[in-house]
Amino acid sequence: MTAKEILENEFMNKERLDAFYNLQFEPMEFPWLSDVKILIEKTYDVRVMYILYEFTNEKIHRFTLYFYSYDEAHKIPLVGGQAFWCGHCAEIEDVISNYFKCNEKIECKTTYLNFENCARRYLFSLLGILGRIRDEIEPFFNKLDPIYLLLGGPIICVLETKEKARDFLLSDYYGTVKKKCFDLLKPHDDYNVLSNEEDIRIIVDHGGNFKPGMYGLWLSEISLEEQKKLEEEIING
Repeated sequence: MTAKEILENEFMNKERLDAFYNLQFEPMEFPWLSDVKILIEKTYDVRVMYILYEFTNEKIHRFTLYFYSYDEAHKIPLVGGQAFWCGHCAEIEDVISNYFKCNEKIECKTTYLNFENCARRYLFSLLGILGRIRDEIEPFFNKLDPIYLLLGGPIICVLETKEKARDFLLSDYYGTVKKKCFDLLKPHDDYNVLSNEEDIRIIVDHGGNFKPGMYGLWLSEISLEEQKKLEEEIING
């Protein structure tokens, strides 16, 4: 697989995840990009997994930075907005320009896709693809009688009422389930991205918010900050 093929899908199997990890040791499009990689890592205290080069249809030489973690990507100063899709790294573009002389535009961007998040998604996907793990985890949630349960990515558990969701979030049982998930997933954590049960994401919601269709997918994509706001609304709202 090429680097682009490896990075084109954040939902990875073990083969693709290993290939993503090993990209940090692979040569890039231009030999001097290794010097740029080292400079970025030292300047911003980050771990660069890969720098992908593409010449776009808009005649732009685009260099996309892939980091080990989401937090590291946010250390890079962007011009035009801090969002991954609109900002660009002017400081790094200047560095690249010193190596790469061309008449077309040079653009350096960051991306939300990072190794740590892909590794976590892979681990949680094991809840769905390995029957032994699923069979041991699912009964813990079935006791809650959820109206919707998704074991994959983050775990999505939608309970019938806001009161039931609140009771679950405030109960010792919530921590017990997270600890059980951690204990079952940790043996598969080859890259040590799970430190303790607090790294297990269980997103809880209630039937008043639930909508059939793409609701589960949307909920699985919310940020930690959005999850915290949802939990506060359930507990205090």
